[in-house]
Amino acid sequence: MPPAYLIKPFTREELFTSIEIALFNFSQQKGQAIEKEIIIKEAVFVKDKGVFFKLLFEDILYIKAAHVYVEVVLTNDKKHVLRASLNDFIKKLNNKFVRVHRGYIVNLDFISQIDTTSITINKESIPLGKMYRDNLFKRINII
Repeated sequence: MPPAYLIKPFTREELFTSIEIALFNFSQQKGQAIEKEIIIKEAVFVKDKGVFFKLLFEDILYIKAAHVYVEVVLTNDKKHVLRASLNDFIKKLNNKFVRVHRGYIVNLDFISQIDTTSITINKESIPLGKMYRDNLFKRINII
């Protein structure tokens, strides 16, 4: 399997995206994915209609599970639906993300309110599971 590929005709952005994907895949393949050598540290690529799109971590509000799919909700009110599991997805994210429910991962930067059973992000109420509450509280500053 090739490290990355292009389908003709391609744009300049698609070329650069494929180069970045190939470099990352090469570093993973060699088993030497040292953080400073990875080209893209603050983003994840998602495939939509045969094209990989870069989603910056800073643009992701939360990720919601829906059966065998996940819905990635962005700050610009866009959503991407991907065939993946939350367990696989959280491994690709940085430490700004925490699982708060069996069906939700949230970006800590966007939490505006927490109560005993829910979290508010961008006026959206997200359930907070009992078994995830302690881990969330360890990751935020509480006075």
